[in-house]
Amino acid sequence: MLRWLLILVVGCWGSLLHATAVVEYSAGPNSQPLGISTGPDGNLWFASVSGLGYLNPTTFAVFIYGQSPSPRPINVVTGADGNLWSAESSASELVTVQPGSQTITNTFSTTLGATPYGMCRGPDGNLWFCERSIDRIGVYNATTQVITDYPVTPGSTPNYICVGADSNLWFTMPGINFIGRISTTALTSNGVTTGFVEFPCGTETRGICEGPDGAVWFCEPTANEIGRMDTSGNVTQFEIPTLGSSPYGICTGPDGNLWFCELAASQIGKLSLSNGTINEFSITTPVSGPTDICTGPDGRLWFCETGVSQIGVLDPNNLPSGPTSNGTSSGSTTAENIGIPPVNAGSGSKCGLGSSAAVVLILAIFLMRRLRS
Repeated sequence: MLRWLLILVVGCWGSLLHATAVVEYSAGPNSQPLGISTGPDGNLWFASVSGLGYLNPTTFAVFIYGQSPSPRPINVVTGADGNLWSAESSASELVTVQPGSQTITNTFSTTLGATPYGMCRGPDGNLWFCERSIDRIGVYNATTQVITDYPVTPGSTPNYICVGADSNLWFTMPGINFIGRISTTALTSNGVTTGFVEFPCGTETRGICEGPDGAVWFCEPTANEIGRMDTSGNVTQFEIPTLGSSPYGICTGPDGNLWFCELAASQIGKLSLSNGTINEFSITTPVSGPTDICTGPDGRLWFCETGVSQIGVLDPNNLPSGPTSNGTSSGSTTAENIGIPPVNAGSGSKCGLGSSAAVVLILAIFLMRRLRS
């Protein structure tokens, strides 16, 4: 309980300190969206506890496709067939939705109890996904509709995956603090996979994406860092200014920088590729718990707020102005109102610490002392 209270305090503290330029929209009652991406129809598709859904970035209307009880899809990707695909971790199934339809069109079973997790479309046109519970990487062949499993290191619990600049699949292995790489021509025999290698990164890893520099970038929630790995396995790490921010999802933004979610701090972070500086922007709703982020069809950054069942949006071309210090933005801004009233569209600024911030600081110190005792 104390640990969750501390996360609440960190989120409130971030909201008080950092300027905001975020607008938020409901993703449906208790939907808890976790993963998000832009679909071929120009909508923002998200995976939630209620099933797959989308938000129209023009009308802000939300539609959610009902699925099996407690399906828990993790993320959503566009397949080579133009449909939306996701892995249902609880049901050990892959599901697909055709844009414009009203139902789930197909369901394909993976290995029972595999807990399929993060998914991406490979350079071969197939769908590659992590199988956390059985330490394998799965691939769904779009032509034959056959799923093949590739064993990786036992205990590695692979969870997120992306395509690298070298046309290989790169994935996080938080169980052993490694990053894995597997070729689209990988083979498996007697429980051994050829075409698979792994590189140490030193700490727990979560979201992963290809950066504009040809490296893969990933989140390290325990170390409170953003990591970079080149195709030879060399690692560089960047410390996030807000302590205990717990970075989670990450993507390359339309501005060529890396953007990531800070789950515990309720902030969105920006890592400038040119100099490694990190700027942070608070989300209007405290304890919103952002988990995944993507570039939308409008060139803005859209992200899931799992803790409050909302979708947020941030315009990288309309950020708070003012000097930066230790990667933290200052100045003030008024959030953009783009039509239908959003859930929250206020203003925020980094000014002197008022009475609310002082109370939050005192509470944070108290909780940290209790946790250490």
